[in-house]
Amino acid sequence: MNSKRFVLIASLTLLALIGILFIYDSPVSFTHNLNAPSLQASFTALSNANSDVCIFGINETENFLDSMPYGSYIQGSCCNYMDYNAYAKQINGLKQYSNFSEIPPDPYNVSVALVKQMVSYWNATLTANQNATLTKTLAITSQMGGDNGYCCCECWAWYFHEGLLKYLILNYNLSAGTLGNILYLEDCCGGPLGSAGFNA
Repeated sequence: MNSKRFVLIASLTLLALIGILFIYDSPVSFTHNLNAPSLQASFTALSNANSDVCIFGINETENFLDSMPYGSYIQGSCCNYMDYNAYAKQINGLKQYSNFSEIPPDPYNVSVALVKQMVSYWNATLTANQNATLTKTLAITSQMGGDNGYCCCECWAWYFHEGLLKYLILNYNLSAGTLGNILYLEDCCGGPLGSAGFNA
């Protein structure tokens, strides 16, 4: 074997080894829509996904969203491990809102494009009556065992959920009861949900 051929083979072998090490050392990340064959498969994939991160503040949220690849999805949970029973109830409960394209059918697999659209509504101005509906919505969600607000912390989901509710109020004039149930079902923090709610 001549020296040039040996160097070529050695170089290719080294690159292959580096590639294998990189794959096994890299965190699992899903940046595309999930087409899992079953609820259990979706849960398994999403509970190992890591593109959901805690980002605090609107500027940081917008920068985070802008950094995501085109067509990507925010997947997984960042605060607590996902709970299968809660996940199954959320997916089944959200089916009743399937005619609203703005409401994610899976709170742990949300299109970045949709998040950006709804975040643009987080500071939308509401009338006094609409604002009263929003305030009542948060109270209802809290009574159901959900977060005392749009999320457990002011991360991307906080602004997304606030924007989503305002969008639904402005465009569909939904009741506080319906909105409260939607916000409760859209919890994406992981862990078990409260015992109330799920008016499916």
